[in-house]
Amino acid sequence: MKSNRKTKRIILLILGIFFALSPVSNNNINSEYYSDITFNKNNVKISKISSPIYINDNDPNYNWSVTKDAGICNGSGTYSDPYVIQDLVIDGGGSGNCILVEYSDVYFKIENCTVYNSTMYVNWDSAGIRLSHVNNSLLINNNCSSNFIGINLENCYNNTISGNTANNNSFGIYLRDSNNNNLSENIANFNGYYGIKLSNCDNNTVSKNIVNYQYLYGMEISSSDNNTISGNTANYNHAGIKINNGYANNITGNTANNNTYYGIYLYRGYYNTISGNNISNNGLCGIDLWITHRNMLLGNIANNNYRGISLKTCSKNIITENTANYNENGFYLEESNYNIISGNTLKGNDQCIVEKDCQGNEFKDNKHCNYGESKGITSGIISGYNLFFLLGILSVAIFTISKKIKKS
Repeated sequence: MKSNRKTKRIILLILGIFFALSPVSNNNINSEYYSDITFNKNNVKISKISSPIYINDNDPNYNWSVTKDAGICNGSGTYSDPYVIQDLVIDGGGSGNCILVEYSDVYFKIENCTVYNSTMYVNWDSAGIRLSHVNNSLLINNNCSSNFIGINLENCYNNTISGNTANNNSFGIYLRDSNNNNLSENIANFNGYYGIKLSNCDNNTVSKNIVNYQYLYGMEISSSDNNTISGNTANYNHAGIKINNGYANNITGNTANNNTYYGIYLYRGYYNTISGNNISNNGLCGIDLWITHRNMLLGNIANNNYRGISLKTCSKNIITENTANYNENGFYLEESNYNIISGNTLKGNDQCIVEKDCQGNEFKDNKHCNYGESKGITSGIISGYNLFFLLGILSVAIFTISKKIKKS
């Protein structure tokens, strides 16, 4: 069992080194290698080729009425009859956005469009579809592959992004300073850096998305609060899901397996809930907490990692009813104090619970821990060391006494 885990870790680390040394530049991962997952514009199932589209509802020369008069959209911009842009193929020509909508509060929908080649170079104001200061939009079933950013929202509220494909970009879907949006059932695979990234975004729902094979993180939620991250799949990335400096986020029911380093990584987080996730077969940690306080970890599965659940410089977290089986360390705590670890299942780990430079942690009712209910703590000592040491002393004593008896 131990040799198999070590072999698995070596393979994952080799893959990580391979990705790190690969020639990933600003124009993204080698497009020839990923040609099988990008669209073929000669075979797209839509009918009309369009030039890039620009809409600014604050500008009378580029507002929705002008766009409708030009035959680019239909509808009237109401909830029951939104403006609709659909069934278009747009080559951005490498110089800007394929579709850019700014300063719009009317209801509109962009559906079944294929947008590509906005630019493959670093340009934070460029994307296949870019919305800036936009509310009440629906982005549905679009293919936004082969751009620097597939879908980009900035200062946007109450938008829905659903069923889109954003592969082979540097960033698949990227939201900045955007609240109360819904991202669901999108596919963002093989992107250079992130599948989905939220920065300074609150009260969003990110659910049932697939974010596999990213160079860095499948998903990163940075400086963002009160978001729900649920039912997503984040496999085969550098790391699956990262919560960076977040407050009161709910990370539940996600799958983050076979990542090179971490399944779920929580850095400087407070009052977050991580529950019901499957985080197995990752190279280093299933769940890694670093400088985090007062979070809840409940009912997660973290099997066959190097460390099942790891805490470094963490305090007052509650970790209960999790399963951390067949890891090198079931739980690993370093400079972490006053955490409660109870009711967990810790079966088949080489070391059950490891503590280094910790104080005040409470361990109780953890199952299958080799050292008993409240003594499953090694402080870095090899499993069973104390038992074998005592048995050795006992054996020497018995041998010495038996020799004395024979001489007498």
